[in-house]
Amino acid sequence: MLAGMAGGIIGGAAGIIGGAANAGIMSKMNNEIDKRSDENQQWYDQRYNEDFTQRADAQNMLNRSKEQMQLMNQRSRATSAVTGGSTESQALAKQQSTNLLASTTNNIVASAEKQKNSIEQQYIGQKNAISDKRLDVMGQQMKNISNTAGSIADAGALMFPTPK
Repeated sequence: MLAGMAGGIIGGAAGIIGGAANAGIMSKMNNEIDKRSDENQQWYDQRYNEDFTQRADAQNMLNRSKEQMQLMNQRSRATSAVTGGSTESQALAKQQSTNLLASTTNNIVASAEKQKNSIEQQYIGQKNAISDKRLDVMGQQMKNISNTAGSIADAGALMFPTPK
């Protein structure tokens, strides 16, 4: 009987100590998951709201369009000076320049929308992975609580056996 009680006390203590250790590890895991979730949110907020016109590819497109517009306007002025062109031809050249700028701007907007969609998909994928990990940790916590409770119950049964 005394050996059963001693075994029960040792078993119960081991269950409690193991449960406490598991709780500490689970707490660290939850903190890491929270950290990753915060980092994902910060990444998303920064990338999704950035000014896409300041990206290198957009700036390159704008610079090439500006160069094309200047070249078109120079040719138009030169042609007008040589041939005595009308104001209508000058207006047409300016309209073509405006159309080029509008087209470039539309391409930048379309590219920005694709980029935003990609950022959103990456964010959602990462957010789902973090949620799945959080569910795994919660499941492990439940299992650990159940195991600890079982160890304590077993220890109690050894300490206080039911009479037969």
